[in-house]
Amino acid sequence: HHILDRFFGLLSAAVHRYEGSVNQYTGDGIMALFGAPLALEDHAQRACFAALEMQRELRRFADELRLSQGLNLTLRVGLNSGEVIVGAIGDDLRMDYTAQGHTVNLAARMEHICEPGRIYLSRDTARLVEGYFSLRSLGQMQVEGVDAPVEVFDLEGLGHLSTRLDRSLARGSSPFIGRDAETASLLAALEKARQGSGQVVAVVGEAGIGKSRLCHEFLQRCSAEGFDVHRATGMPYASALPLYPVRALALSRMGLSDRHNPAEIRRLVAGTLLLEHPEHAAVLPAVFDFLGAGEGHATAPDQAELTRAKLFELLAHFLPCPNEQPLVLLIEDLHFLDATSEEFLATLCQSVRGHRALLLLNYRPDYADDWLRPELDARIHVTALDTPQLTQLAHTRLGHGEGMAALAAQIGTRAAGNPFFVEEAVQALADAGHLQGIASGYTLAKPIVQWPIPDTVHALLAARIDRLPSASKALLQTAAVIGEAFAPATLATLAELSEEDCANILRQLDHACFLLSAASGGEYDFRHPLMREVADGLQLDSQRVLSHARLAALLERLHPSHVTAAAESVRIAHHWQQANEWAKAGEWNLHAARWAGTRNMRLSIEQFQLALAHL
Repeated sequence: HHILDRFFGLLSAAVHRYEGSVNQYTGDGIMALFGAPLALEDHAQRACFAALEMQRELRRFADELRLSQGLNLTLRVGLNSGEVIVGAIGDDLRMDYTAQGHTVNLAARMEHICEPGRIYLSRDTARLVEGYFSLRSLGQMQVEGVDAPVEVFDLEGLGHLSTRLDRSLARGSSPFIGRDAETASLLAALEKARQGSGQVVAVVGEAGIGKSRLCHEFLQRCSAEGFDVHRATGMPYASALPLYPVRALALSRMGLSDRHNPAEIRRLVAGTLLLEHPEHAAVLPAVFDFLGAGEGHATAPDQAELTRAKLFELLAHFLPCPNEQPLVLLIEDLHFLDATSEEFLATLCQSVRGHRALLLLNYRPDYADDWLRPELDARIHVTALDTPQLTQLAHTRLGHGEGMAALAAQIGTRAAGNPFFVEEAVQALADAGHLQGIASGYTLAKPIVQWPIPDTVHALLAARIDRLPSASKALLQTAAVIGEAFAPATLATLAELSEEDCANILRQLDHACFLLSAASGGEYDFRHPLMREVADGLQLDSQRVLSHARLAALLERLHPSHVTAAAESVRIAHHWQQANEWAKAGEWNLHAARWAGTRNMRLSIEQFQLALAHL
């Protein structure tokens, strides 16, 4: 019992550190979920980090057991990614929150076939974490319960990539286009920093819109012009790694990395800091601890707050202080920052003044930056690219083979201004077998009947939706049933809300960049068509069917058949079809065919065929 208690404690701690949830304890194992009950945009990465930590901690425990009791203890871990049905299941005596479906079964099979001491991944998980982790393909394996062989991967450790931008650049960089105004604003701030007026600049934009690419290209230019450049990135699991970006920035600024051993870090840090700030010698032990190279000396509890304040003061003075060359510091993804990092950043912003330094920050529009705005010299908004620019990006990724120009135009339209969606859409088509060949040299292997939503894009959008308040999330999902555009009055009736309450939530969703209101105050549109698809897909089929039935009945009341034109009849038929009411769908399609018959024979025949199919 003592051994299992410690065993489960180690596993659970690793899961919780990366914001997963343990939903089931078996006799000698656990089942954990990442991305449920709340979706996470990097759920697969978190699961891999947790699995590696489990193995690492268990090996230490196993060494203790082997020496103290002569027992051998090993762990197998299996990972799989995909859609699941989650919710409460049980009876009056016991109710558990769990996940069900093929995805769960395949994860269990990965664990069953796994070699002791290893971590096995399915292809679906490997596709999401490739590059971020070192993977070794074990080939195709026949897995119980699955007809086709499954490609299995062994998770060996961390990879060489850290961010989505790293992964994108590793695939082959797309052309950098459409950011002339933003680049000009950054260059103006850089010139002021060069002349000795320290600058703090924020780059703000939605996920995937190109913030990181803009900053990357700008830093490349800074390096070419002789600036000393250092960068760090906030991590989504910030609670597991407080002050992570500050530590990464400090190591980079000192010319160090995690590859240096603790003794080297202590020697180099002491030399660097004492040379420039000899008055801070007493803070060195705290600096060593902060950088992960401490010697195990504990700080007295009554001195902890004072020590941290002195540490922050030292780092805030050291980081923006250039040597010979002007300095650029970049901290990305502030929306992932922990509270302690924000506290330090406020000090750093003030310290930049008076130095030949530029502090560049980027984050998403929903980040609460009220505390930061007084410190900013410029706040640059990165807006959507236009469709021709996105089509050009898609064409670069696809190549110039037969049919690629038309496909690039379709992708450019579907991306709705977001370049990340272009790259992921091309990759998803290749993974699904629609494209064959290599990047920039693809050919169409099979027709695209239904466009796949890239897993990375689905996770990104689902995570944003799940962070909404429950009332906003429910209204967004109801709006998704109506379509990409909808009237507030129709939505209020369908959601059973007062028009005032509905209008208030819609304004919040507009402000949070989920919806876009018409200038005239009429209909609302989903800001991105994939946002509607994901919001719609997050509902259970039973709930979606019920909503379509209620909407179709509402539209029937608003549009009696004897005065309803073909377009609205087709719309009503669609919703009855989605509600599995085939007879009613057929009736409305037949009505559309009759109405259109005197105006458009081709449309009449098409609607008549649909009516026959439904009836």
